Amino acid sequence: MILKTINDDIKQCEIYAHYWMAMAITGVAKNRRIYHGTKGPEFTDDEKIAEAMETAHSHIQRMTELIDKKKTLLWKE
Repeated sequence: MILKTINDDIKQCEIYAHYWMAMAITGVAKNRRIYHGTKGPEFTDDEKIAEAMETAHSHIQRMTELIDKKKTLLWKE
């Protein structure tokens, strides 16, 4: 049961990673309103693209962690 849950979590991370990469690649990420701090200036378009790619990367890192967890569980069985 726990392996099924981990597999589902991995898939969800993969989907989010693809979503954020698509946002960056297509330029849609530039349409977001993101600011430096609560009263800072708005991110530039380049910063918005970079932030979208960083978000994708964090989802990929989470996938790696989940895969490692899955391997550990499988080795215990």
